[in-house]
Amino acid sequence: SKYKALAESNGWYKITANGKTGWVSGAHVKEVKAIQENPPKIDKLEVVADVLNVRAKPTTNSAKLTQVKKGSKYKALAESNGWYKITANGKTGWVSGAHVKEVKAIQENPPKIDKLEVVADVLNVRAKPTTNSAKLTQVKKGSKYKALAESNGWYKITANGKTGWVSGAHVKEVKDIQENPPKTPSKISVFLDAGHGGKDPGAEGNGLNEKDIALSIALKTGEILKNHNIDVKYSRTTDVFVELADRASMANNANSDIFVSFHCNSFTDSSAKGTETYHYPGSAEGAKLAKSIQDSIIKNGVYNGDRGVKENTYLVLKQTKMPAALVEMAFISNSQDANILKNRQNEMANAIAMGILDYLEIPYNETSEGLYRVQTGAFSQRENAQNLVDELKAKGYEAMIVEKGGIYKVQVGAFSQRGNADKLAEQLKADGFEAIVVR
Repeated sequence: SKYKALAESNGWYKITANGKTGWVSGAHVKEVKAIQENPPKIDKLEVVADVLNVRAKPTTNSAKLTQVKKGSKYKALAESNGWYKITANGKTGWVSGAHVKEVKAIQENPPKIDKLEVVADVLNVRAKPTTNSAKLTQVKKGSKYKALAESNGWYKITANGKTGWVSGAHVKEVKDIQENPPKTPSKISVFLDAGHGGKDPGAEGNGLNEKDIALSIALKTGEILKNHNIDVKYSRTTDVFVELADRASMANNANSDIFVSFHCNSFTDSSAKGTETYHYPGSAEGAKLAKSIQDSIIKNGVYNGDRGVKENTYLVLKQTKMPAALVEMAFISNSQDANILKNRQNEMANAIAMGILDYLEIPYNETSEGLYRVQTGAFSQRENAQNLVDELKAKGYEAMIVEKGGIYKVQVGAFSQRGNADKLAEQLKADGFEAIVVR
């Protein structure tokens, strides 16, 4: 217990306790020193421990007020004996300086060059001048931008409506500045191929034609990609027949960045089921694209029949010049699979689009297609949202960050039926996460 010393006499101290004023022996008390709060040596700090206690006073035996996680950042309010005062989770307390590091402000200098040109095939534009900072957008080889500032070998530019930083190692100076207005950077182009069509119905089963399912889901996928500022081209948008070689030629002539072909599987044994995605043998980028699509379909809960990623010499995979994948979405010959192909087209299109976006390293943005999602958190700082995404992925959930109005929402799954989203929400809660269904 602690008391104010009212007076001192021959090694005894006068105090008031329990409504009584009297004397206690100085041999059995110790001085309570006031916390000396000094101006902090740093302005902002980042937690480097996995979990760090925020305490009421700058000592290890002081009461715990709350906890903060690795990677979270806070303003330093004061410093005392190697501890820093912060406000976290609505509590103001102290964290040990041994488990934090300084977050240095970006030093923006006048750029050494006026205009730059991208020399890498694809270059990330990041939120800060570091390789581990969030990706805002991408720019292509040959595109030119005005340099707005320079910091430690990085250049600040504005591209695709986003202002961020590109590494100086992958750009060069443009000396002959033209007086013409700068060209708008070209969009990333995706070519979507709806299999079969016209006189070729493809596989048939359970009252469905492959050509109709492939076209419907390809068009839905294209709309989602367009909402992400991607240039989408199609081999067909109506029920017409297109030769296989022509499909590949169309994609090559369009100079598309990737090619995705949509199909439904079929087998004489109606028990065969599942989804599988193909790439051309030896194509590393094709394999990466196929895996991204396959993983997205499975992890987003559209279908759990995972037949994996496979190789094949299909003509559209062989003759296309860009990374290519062919997705066999489900077996039209299986009644359960046919139900997915008929009634869950929005979910399938959304999952395939998310796989394509993940391959292109383009953040998925919330659109208005009306799917149910499970939201596990919403943050004003992207770093905190990313921490939650990492926790979810460590437990096997495919989580994503959706930015809207400056708020970073962490969401899992996408469902056309509310019941499926509710089941996932209950599973997340059982694993210790907060979860609500949103639309």
